[in-house]
Amino acid sequence: MQEDGTRKGHLREVETAEIWRYRELCEALVAEMEKDAVLKSSNCTAWYGKMDALREEANRKVLQEIVYV
Repeated sequence: MQEDGTRKGHLREVETAEIWRYRELCEALVAEMEKDAVLKSSNCTAWYGKMDALREEANRKVLQEIVYV
């Protein structure tokens, strides 16, 4: 099945919006985590676990806000 230019353009726009929103959310969440220097210095494993959880949260929000709308 061949897609027309309109559909491809729309998909490209959605993907671009998704990437920018994900980066925006990750930057905000990571900036918040960077404030927790005590956890980072005392328990790196827990800190990295929280960072991964924040990235997953950002991904979930992007999917809800942009993709599944």
